Amino acid sequence: MPRLLLCLATPSARRWRAVASGLASGAVALAGIGVLHADAPQLFHGLTHRALPLALLSTIGGVAGLGLLTRRRHVAARGAAALTVAAIVWTWGAAQ
Repeated sequence: MPRLLLCLATPSARRWRAVASGLASGAVALAGIGVLHADAPQLFHGLTHRALPLALLSTIGGVAGLGLLTRRRHVAARGAAALTVAAIVWTWGAAQ
């Protein structure tokens, strides 16, 4: 196996790719808020009022998951990721 592929397959490399992926997803979500404000003001209003606590919960869960990944707490990071996804789904429903 080529040396580069071995380097990319290490647990440390996978962990940092997961963190980079999470940061990129967060950046896209933040950019999406501006687009949502321009294209769907009623949904944006729901997100910033009724569903705000759930949106904050999803943000906190995502940041916690990234922090847990950097500390090699993989099982806890999975739990934080599950909480984040559930909060995102609940947020969308509450914002409707």
